[in-house]
Amino acid sequence: MKYKLPLTLFLYFILYTSASQNLYNTDLKILIIDNSSGKGISNVNVRIKNSQKGASTSVNGYCEIKAVTFPVTLNISHIAYTDKEVVLNAPPPDKLIVYLQEETSLLDEVTVPYEIPATIIPREFLIIDFTICNSKLFVLGNYNNNHKQFKIIILDKYLDELALLKIPETISPCALYRDCLDNCHILSRDSAYQVIEIDTSWQICCDYEIDKFHAIMDNCQFQANNYIIFKQKNFGGYGQSFYGVHIKNNTILNFIENNDFKRLQELMYALQFIDPSKEYARRFEEEFMFKPFNDALLKFDDTLYHFNFSNGSIDFYSNESLQFIGKTTLDERITPSIWNDEILIDKTDNKAYLIFKKQLYEINTLTGKLTPKTQTKFAAKVLIDAGFLYYLTRTNNAFANPRTITRVKIN
Repeated sequence: MKYKLPLTLFLYFILYTSASQNLYNTDLKILIIDNSSGKGISNVNVRIKNSQKGASTSVNGYCEIKAVTFPVTLNISHIAYTDKEVVLNAPPPDKLIVYLQEETSLLDEVTVPYEIPATIIPREFLIIDFTICNSKLFVLGNYNNNHKQFKIIILDKYLDELALLKIPETISPCALYRDCLDNCHILSRDSAYQVIEIDTSWQICCDYEIDKFHAIMDNCQFQANNYIIFKQKNFGGYGQSFYGVHIKNNTILNFIENNDFKRLQELMYALQFIDPSKEYARRFEEEFMFKPFNDALLKFDDTLYHFNFSNGSIDFYSNESLQFIGKTTLDERITPSIWNDEILIDKTDNKAYLIFKKQLYEINTLTGKLTPKTQTKFAAKVLIDAGFLYYLTRTNNAFANPRTITRVKIN
């Protein structure tokens, strides 16, 4: 079913990075150099992220990619060198020069659990929150508990510092937020602000009232081809639907309607036998015994995967048309419990995970089967990116940062 609905100004804002920044379309010349010898490297694979477009370097390290639209992200790889990702907001004046490090000369510090070193997150930097956007780590905090000087440390996937962003004293941040288009926002009690990258500098802009921000952003899922996908909950979460807003003509396409009215009926039946004065007993039934499933919708490559927990399946939809194309059965260990529906997404590697009985499992989105991975621990926040598990945990060490970020390689 399709019908017209004017997009809000706020929706236009979140579409800005994808709809209005395609300012350049030109040939991109690239030179790949060995960091140690200074010589060009042949047979380096250079690909535009999430596409098949790319080139391989010649014997002197040169290659060229035709008709590149900016901004662009390049994935650069060679069997003897460490992979590298380069983000370009605009064409370089002459050519892009990239230095690669030999794989054998780089110690892999993250093959075992470790805390991000104090030289990267200083001990005196008190961590409030963190998030990951476009494979960049954003860490919010302040130095020496100074509540008038909040900052954000921005790191790349190698934990090299990209920027130290000072937050204006007029903003009292309490959290960071990653939106559906992978942008980072600062949240305060009454407002939200976007963190943006302009060329090589980072800035804070766009003050939004916090309730309106959550009303739009909490329902926004991701961009699928020409649609921005949203989720809507009804009947206290027992009814869930997904719809797409077309970027060009603003029409809405509803493509998933799902409900779990059987669980809702069971809740209504159980509440009949509870004394209305015993609020704790009512909340126990509503929030624990008969809590509704939280369906998830993921986008990997050209397919959308709907985790339909109430029906015990993963349903497949086309990224282009949003039409149903098939389904598979979820692993039977997931479906019996409402506590197994928190899906962790690795957007970089296109993988889905869940934590079950202190064990991280990878979900095969094509078969619905679980594969055990890394053991987990209790944390205030858990995120996954590029094959790494990130924890935000508290420490009992009086001489250390009371909140610590730990990164673990997923085995």
